[in-house]
Amino acid sequence: MELNWSKLLIKISNLVTISSYLKGTIIFTIFTISNQGNGDILYIGLYFIGFAFLVNLFVLIITLVVIRFTKDSELKIKLWISIGFQLLNIPIAITYLYFVLNNSSNMY
Repeated sequence: MELNWSKLLIKISNLVTISSYLKGTIIFTIFTISNQGNGDILYIGLYFIGFAFLVNLFVLIITLVVIRFTKDSELKIKLWISIGFQLLNIPIAITYLYFVLNNSSNMY
């Protein structure tokens, strides 16, 4: 039974990671294409960052707890890879945020 829940957790973690990346990239692209002229996109993006951070943090904590109590070393490796995949979003989000904050000062 442990194996099925862990596989489901890996799928959920990957789904959350991919959807966070895609949604963040779409918001960033709209912000960039609109020539930073739309303050609404800026606020949507900032709220999204907060929401995505909380959801990803929740999934990360659950994954770490499962790793702690899982005895199967092969499964642990898959879970760690899932965490690594999730953590790849951090530098991407920081880069997007840096660009937006540096260019949004021209808006006002």
